[in-house]
Amino acid sequence: MDSFYLADAQGIHIQGLAFLAAFPQHSTHVTCNNKLDLESNQSSSPSRSCLVPSRNRHCRPSRQIPDQQRHLQHRPPDLFDDGTMWAARIPLNGYDWTIDPCIENLTLLEQLCPEIPAPHLKGCPPEGINLIGQSYLLLDWIKGCPLTWTPTTPGPEQRKVLLDALAKCLLNLWTSPVLHHGVDTILEMNMGKDYQTASSWPTAKLDQGLAHNLSHQNESNIINTLIQLSLVPQYIDSRFETAPFVLSHDDLWSANIIVNDNYELHGLIDWDLAEIMPLQFAVRTPHSLANTPGYYPIVEDDPFCGDRKYFVETFGQQERTKWGTHYVTDLLKTCDDRRLFVASLLIPESTQDFWTRHCPWTEDTLREASVELDQFVQRHPQYSGRTRITRARSSIL
Repeated sequence: MDSFYLADAQGIHIQGLAFLAAFPQHSTHVTCNNKLDLESNQSSSPSRSCLVPSRNRHCRPSRQIPDQQRHLQHRPPDLFDDGTMWAARIPLNGYDWTIDPCIENLTLLEQLCPEIPAPHLKGCPPEGINLIGQSYLLLDWIKGCPLTWTPTTPGPEQRKVLLDALAKCLLNLWTSPVLHHGVDTILEMNMGKDYQTASSWPTAKLDQGLAHNLSHQNESNIINTLIQLSLVPQYIDSRFETAPFVLSHDDLWSANIIVNDNYELHGLIDWDLAEIMPLQFAVRTPHSLANTPGYYPIVEDDPFCGDRKYFVETFGQQERTKWGTHYVTDLLKTCDDRRLFVASLLIPESTQDFWTRHCPWTEDTLREASVELDQFVQRHPQYSGRTRITRARSSIL
């Protein structure tokens, strides 16, 4: 994730309030709160929490972090006199859309899995009150450094220690349901009737894309989306059609895994892209272990094959020990078959790659596309009789 500045290109968060160095008029003396109210304020954005005045706690003056050190998460300057440090997350290039998802995901995560070592939300400016003119979040600073993961680093034993810890975290996350079939158990997630089953989730995602392409009259994208809709059943494991929806990190690269010098797991950061999705689509090996055609460069010797095998083994052992089951492990064993499909629903670049690999225009696939267009209109009757539907049907024929 590269949407935050005062961070490196991979989105590693920075030391708390160091961003004030970019605004000298506020950087020499700062007063923060010792107590924080994370309850919703009365603004129009109920998901936002704010810093509420309490006993004043003084910060040391923030100093500019040299460019070459901004990515060194393990070398931040001190923030508070007692050594407490926070992280400041600031959208890059004004991408404020990342703020609310981050708040929502971290709040939900703390309810679902407080044992997962993720940053705790400290606060953000309330609506209409922002002295620096830039959106930001204040989070726990997680001590450690971003994981370095190559075919040779870390060593064999340290790899096992970290993979054991990651398996434990993901098992907890994937067995903490957010949404059961037709039932919202945690929050009002605005899931609606479109998100009732595993197959309805990708269908709704693709319907959204199809509606966009219809409005822009992009004929090739319309046909590709319709062909992909026809492929949805191939990526559904019927055993888990009504399994719970869960929270998926969805950006679990090595840069978002914080470890100490012994490669012990200290934290998982950057939850901005986390998404609630069906269990069978959420269960995937960490990105750093992947070797999936279309989504990751494929190398013949596959240097992370052994890591994936060990990860599945340790995950399976932990699932059997904790739950006496093997269902999530079964999904993990076949996750590479679904990885590019899931990515294509979330990442535009992966969408194009999926279409190139799996959506050829043949007589059979175009026939399926025509059927899918009819079914789209049945799901969304407001499109019935519209000129754009007539044009789309003509382009297919």
